[in-house]
Amino acid sequence: MPILAYGQNVDTLKKQSFLPVISGLIKTKWEYCFDDHTNRFDIRNSRLAIGGALSSFIDYKLQIEYSNHGIFTFLDAYAMIKPWDNFTFWFGQFTIPFSEDYVISPTQNIFVNRTFVGKFINPSTRDIGIRADYSISTKMPLSVQVGIYNGTGINNPEWQESPFLLGRLIYGTMEGFRASIKYYGGKNTETGKKIAHYGFDLRYVKNRYKVEAEYVLKDSLYSDIKLSGTYIQGAYSFPVNNKRLLKYIEPALRGDAMGYDVFNGGFDISRMTIGVNFGLDKKPMAVELRLNYEHFFMRKSESDIWDNSYYNIFFERSDKGMFDKISVELMIKF
Repeated sequence: MPILAYGQNVDTLKKQSFLPVISGLIKTKWEYCFDDHTNRFDIRNSRLAIGGALSSFIDYKLQIEYSNHGIFTFLDAYAMIKPWDNFTFWFGQFTIPFSEDYVISPTQNIFVNRTFVGKFINPSTRDIGIRADYSISTKMPLSVQVGIYNGTGINNPEWQESPFLLGRLIYGTMEGFRASIKYYGGKNTETGKKIAHYGFDLRYVKNRYKVEAEYVLKDSLYSDIKLSGTYIQGAYSFPVNNKRLLKYIEPALRGDAMGYDVFNGGFDISRMTIGVNFGLDKKPMAVELRLNYEHFFMRKSESDIWDNSYYNIFFERSDKGMFDKISVELMIKF
């Protein structure tokens, strides 16, 4: 029999199921690039996860990415200990809850491609460390997240002189209005460079519509580099009744931008994304067909953008990341 937590009785424990739960995600897409009139098929994600509860206050999760643009990646390996209802500890490798773009899973993202903030400015999506979440048990929905990480990224347990620190203050819940301010930063021992991320986000979700916005500043403390990114996006889901396959239609619109020293010179690159999502299952985002069109705007010339080594590295990694394109994606969650 599992060890009982303080105040827990045997009858309550018997009602709980401690069997592991298997889940997965498949995202496959077709893209057409208007710049050179090329196209491709891609398997963006193929994930398999197993998780569950060892007792009423200990949860665990293991997750593997089998094909992230052809790369095999071990994503999650963590345990969650919840000694009290409003207090949770995380141990292992898990998502850094900094950018709103990565607080949610790929299934909850309403667009095919992530924002500039999530893809280029956000800290590493995951790291190894410990985290504590505390929710204040009052009428005010206020919660705090603090964490200590290696700061070297996913699957990279390097020795560090000092850890990277996370702090996030959240007001609200996942339904209705929510806002947060956050910080993540530290010093990399190998490079000797200090990096800090600051940000805030606003979000409102009600029934069938969602609107959210975020701003993040990446401050390279070893130089004058200050990279900012922001976005605002929204969607509304229209139910479709008496149809065998189609369950809902969800138009979506997003504007996002990034640049250096934006308060003096403005954003270097911005993008408008127009999307329509077709729900093929009654459950939201269980089986969804997504159609997106992305159009880019450059404040500087294309040659100036590519001459900037920071943009050069990122856009090479994103593979035609700043060219106008059409994307069609099928997402299946099970």
